[in-house]
Amino acid sequence: RLRDTPESLGLPSVEDYRNDHGAGGKEDKAGSPHASMPMREILFKHVLRNRQIWFLSLANFFVYLVRYGAMDWAPTFLVEVKHSTVANASYKTALFEVAGIAGSILAGRLTDTRFAGKRALLNVIYMIGLIFAVLGFWLMPEGHPWLECLSLSAVGFLVYGPQMMVGICAADAGGKYAAATATGFTGLFGYLGGIVSGIGTGWIVDHYGWSGGFIFFTASAIIGALCFLATGDQKVKLTTEPTPTLSAS
Repeated sequence: RLRDTPESLGLPSVEDYRNDHGAGGKEDKAGSPHASMPMREILFKHVLRNRQIWFLSLANFFVYLVRYGAMDWAPTFLVEVKHSTVANASYKTALFEVAGIAGSILAGRLTDTRFAGKRALLNVIYMIGLIFAVLGFWLMPEGHPWLECLSLSAVGFLVYGPQMMVGICAADAGGKYAAATATGFTGLFGYLGGIVSGIGTGWIVDHYGWSGGFIFFTASAIIGALCFLATGDQKVKLTTEPTPTLSAS
């Protein structure tokens, strides 16, 4: 229930205050329909009917399946299958998080400097790399602790990039006045993925062994990549007007 725009408190818009409207920016000045758009309209019209946001939400669901699966179950796998000590398994899992920070920073840097804002393409590349990293961690022969550490770090590096980028992509897809709602909607699916990962991985490993668990993770990474591919990089521009009009100038 927080106020979400300066205009709602009688203040000028950020664009007016900074005199920085950009192309077409004057249509969003204070007093426009956007400034008082009700929450119901934002959610039902501009989020739930937005194809991009649905695909991003599904992608986030599968990203979190892999992220929490690796973070929660990798130590157990290392101890039970790779016969690592509990201490060594903990160190390797800690590096998973450190590598994830690096992967997130690099993803943000690359999307601005090398990919010209094409975040969906970068997410797909990360997810393809994640598929191979998961397979490498699973199929790595026992007795190679440094390779195990490297492969698990690669999983963290590659899964945290798309996880961070989902929120930015959602803000792009939702537009200025539905950015927060769209981001929250994708986050909801992410945490549902975390819940399913915790419960589902345990059930699968109990019934089908670690092979079933890693097939589950690999399939999740593949589906996540396809969902990112389906989102595309075209931003959705929101408007409260039902049809565009032409005026003589």
